[in-house]
Amino acid sequence: VVTYLFMMLVTETYFDRHQIPLFSISLILLAYVGRRYSLTYWYALIPLACFFYVSVLGTRDYLTLNRIRWQAFDEVKKKAEVQTGKINGGFEVNCWNDGKYNWWYDYYDLAQFDYLIQFRNEKGFKLLKGYEFRRYFPYKKDTINLYMRDEQTHK
Repeated sequence: VVTYLFMMLVTETYFDRHQIPLFSISLILLAYVGRRYSLTYWYALIPLACFFYVSVLGTRDYLTLNRIRWQAFDEVKKKAEVQTGKINGGFEVNCWNDGKYNWWYDYYDLAQFDYLIQFRNEKGFKLLKGYEFRRYFPYKKDTINLYMRDEQTHK
C-alpha cells in the first residue's frame, strides 16, 4: 500500500480511479478495526472527507483537463485548418475524433503528428500556446501546452 501510494504521488496524473485500491484496503481495515474496538462514527468522517476530496475534485480536474484539450484541439483545427489525424491530444481527443469513435489510436507514435496537446514538450516540437488552469488534486496552478512541429529540427 505504501509503495502504491508513493508511486501515485510521484506522477503528475491524478485521477480518482487510481485511488480505488487504497480506498478498498482502507475500508477493509476500518471494518476490521471496527469489529475489534468500539469506535464512534465521527472518526469515519476523516477518511470519508479524504475520499470525497479525491473523488470529487479529482473528477473535476479530469473534466477541466479534457475541456482544455478539446478547446486547444478546436482552435488548431479551425484556425490552422489542420486535419484531425495531425493533432495529438491524447486518448480522449484521438479516440473520439470528430465524433467518429476509434477504439484505438496510435497516439504514441509522434511522427504522424504536427501538433501536440500535453504537459511536456517532445523533441522536434516548439511551444505554440499554454493553457493555464487551477488543479485541485493536488492544489496548484498547472499548464497544458499546445506544441507545433518545429520544421527546422524535423528535417
